[in-house]
Amino acid sequence: MALSHNSRFIYVREGGNGTVGGFRAQADGSLKFVTSAAWSTIGHRRTIALFWKSSRRCHANKVELHFGECFQSRSPHQLRVVQATKVKRTVPAEIQVIAFDFYGTLVDLTAITRACVGITPNADAFCATWRTKQLEYTFWLSLMNRYRDFDRVTEAALDFTLKHYDVGVDAVQRAALMSAWARPGAYSDVPLALSKLAANYELVVLSNGTARSLADGLAYLGLGRYFRRVLSVDAVKVYKPAPSVYQLVLDQCQVTKAQVLFVSSNSFDVIGAASFGFEVCHVNRRHLPLDPLGIEPNLTVAHLGELTQLLNVGSP
Repeated sequence: MALSHNSRFIYVREGGNGTVGGFRAQADGSLKFVTSAAWSTIGHRRTIALFWKSSRRCHANKVELHFGECFQSRSPHQLRVVQATKVKRTVPAEIQVIAFDFYGTLVDLTAITRACVGITPNADAFCATWRTKQLEYTFWLSLMNRYRDFDRVTEAALDFTLKHYDVGVDAVQRAALMSAWARPGAYSDVPLALSKLAANYELVVLSNGTARSLADGLAYLGLGRYFRRVLSVDAVKVYKPAPSVYQLVLDQCQVTKAQVLFVSSNSFDVIGAASFGFEVCHVNRRHLPLDPLGIEPNLTVAHLGELTQLLNVGSP
C-alpha cells in the first residue's frame, strides 16, 4: 500500500516516551506530524501503527507498508509496522449484549507480577510461567473431562512454577500470591469505556474465573455496577474455548448469537467465540499476531476507547 496525500491517517506511537500522535501524507510526498487532538476522527478501517526511534518526517512515496513487516525509508531509522484498529465487517445494529472476558481483557495481569516481586528476582518470567501453566491446565482438564475450578487450577499452576524456579514460600507468602488474583488492576481505558457502553448495551462478564473470585475482583475495582450478569464456567464445568461456555450468554441473556458482541484480549478466546458464532472484538493492546487458524474477529482494537468510538457511544 503506497501512501499518497489522499491516504488516511497513520496511527503512531513514538518509542521511548510513549508520545502519541499521527502522520498525514502531504501532496509533496512528505508525512506531516499531527497531534492526537487533530485526529480524533481516524478512518478506522485502514488505521495502522508505526513505532519508530526518532525523526518525525519521512518520504511517503518511497515507503511501502505491509502489515507485520519491517521496512526502511530514506532515513536510517527502521520502522516496524503492526496492525492497530481493523474492521473486518461492521458491527450489526442488532447487538444488545456485550460480553467481556475478565483476566487479561479488563484486568491487567501485571498486578500479579508485582505480587511476585520479593518472592523471586525473576518476577516477570515467574508470572509468565504461572499464567501459561494456568491456561494449559484448563485446556488439559477440559479435554480429559476432569473439571477443577479456576482457583484450584491457579494454585496447581503456582505449585509447578515454584518448583520450576526452585522457590520456597511460607504460608503467608503463598496466600499473598493467590490473593493477588482477587486484587487485580484494571487497564486505564476500562472504567470510562465501560461507563459509556453500559449506557447503551447490556454488559456481562464471561470468564474462566470462579463466581466468588470474579465478584471479589469486580468489587475491588469498583466495576461491578456496570455489569448486569457475571457468568462463570463453573456453571458448565468446562473451560473456554468450549462452545458450551459461550452458550451461557445466550441462555442467561435470552438473546441470539447475532445480538452478542464478545470482547477479549486472549487469542484462544477470540477464536473460540468467533467459531461459536458471536460477533467478536479483539482487544490487542500488545499488537500481537492472531493465531492463524482461519477464524478472525470482526474488530481489532488497541484499547476499549477505540471500541466506544467504533460503536459511536458518547458520554455516559
